Amino acid sequence: MDNKIYSSNQTYGMKLKKFPQRPQISEILGPARKNWRPLKKFEEGKKTKVKILQWLTAVAVISIRLLGINMDEASPLKERLVESLGKNYPRAVGRNLRLIAIVTTIFLLASGIAILSNQIGDNPVNQAVKDFTEPSRKFMEEEAQVERSPLGWTGFYLKNNLVSAIEIIGLGVAFGVFSLYSLLMNGLTAGYVISTSGYSALETSSLLLPHGVFELTGYVLATSCGVRLGIGSIKSLANRETEPLKKAGNSIADLIPASILLIIIAGLIEGSLHVIPVLNSAAIQVGLVGASLTSFVILLFWTGGKLIRTGDR
Repeated sequence: MDNKIYSSNQTYGMKLKKFPQRPQISEILGPARKNWRPLKKFEEGKKTKVKILQWLTAVAVISIRLLGINMDEASPLKERLVESLGKNYPRAVGRNLRLIAIVTTIFLLASGIAILSNQIGDNPVNQAVKDFTEPSRKFMEEEAQVERSPLGWTGFYLKNNLVSAIEIIGLGVAFGVFSLYSLLMNGLTAGYVISTSGYSALETSSLLLPHGVFELTGYVLATSCGVRLGIGSIKSLANRETEPLKKAGNSIADLIPASILLIIIAGLIEGSLHVIPVLNSAAIQVGLVGASLTSFVILLFWTGGKLIRTGDR
């Protein structure tokens, strides 16, 4: 069974006799950001044509939604966003609740399989998970060695998370394949990294939950949007008409702003963890876990329409 501890001054996967005083927590936070993007081979300093095509596809799909389909064209963007994040978001969740539940279940199952197979010891499943997640874990290892200020880490998290979320949503129009691939990749990677981190349950929770509550919620929403667009694409292709895809776009329109907002909040929190001595104080760890659970309850109230009246009964 793997028993590994991540460190900023050791090669990924090597054992340490004691925890470093100031570990690079980025090594266990934010799993598989890089692998949310397909065909990730970049030349130094420039993007490939494939990457440009991804962006054009993603931005086009999201722009159509945010610029006003099924919205009052005369209303300012600020009012649209307030309405979307207010009463419209819980309604959108209700329309897509079954799909959101399925996406959440798949992510948790993937994470659970990775954790359980690693705890059992050497076995074909654990080796398959290890091989499958190696590219994302290698990326995490490389980025953890980069010297950044807390502000620099915040920018790094925001950039990678937002780009990944936009691609997951926009590229879902390609029959949802990329969105489902990202779902499995991130679930397996999260489970594998947690099971091999070497930290206690309290330490792991205090490092992951503060931003994970927001990031995973935003990620689940983004993935659900991508899969919904994929289902719409399949139906449109089968029926030889665009109406199913348009209907899918209308269904997820008010999930997108919420997803983006949650991912931004997660990036800001994750960056702030670089200036908090999390592992040096059990009191800080308990406080972070408590605050995270409180945040989760607030998110549930918001998602269920309990914070803002939606007019629905």
